[in-house]
Amino acid sequence: MKPLLYWMPRILGVLLAAFITIFAADAFEGNFTAWDTLVAFVVHLIPTAVVLLAVAVAWRWEIPGGLLFVFAGAFHTSWALGRGLPSADILMISGPAYAVGALFIADWFYRRHVRVTPS
Repeated sequence: MKPLLYWMPRILGVLLAAFITIFAADAFEGNFTAWDTLVAFVVHLIPTAVVLLAVAVAWRWEIPGGLLFVFAGAFHTSWALGRGLPSADILMISGPAYAVGALFIADWFYRRHVRVTPS
């Protein structure tokens, strides 16, 4: 149980970042200059950077990192609802963020309670 609970949120966090990166391809749609396309691509990669930063923080400090994932999920939920995006959008992005955050926090509680180190 302990290796699964240790590695699952880390792997899922990286997979979430990879999934979000796919949406950066939207920057290449349209008739824009190379500079405008590059700027749009970098802007589209900001959510990926936030998720990777949360993974890096959570890798070392599970509670703050887990809370970062939960807050990122809440931010995305409120942003998506404000824009009238479909609930599938919220489930595909915010849902995994909430789950990864909960798994990081659960890992911290489990290791604190059992007093084990990751293997």
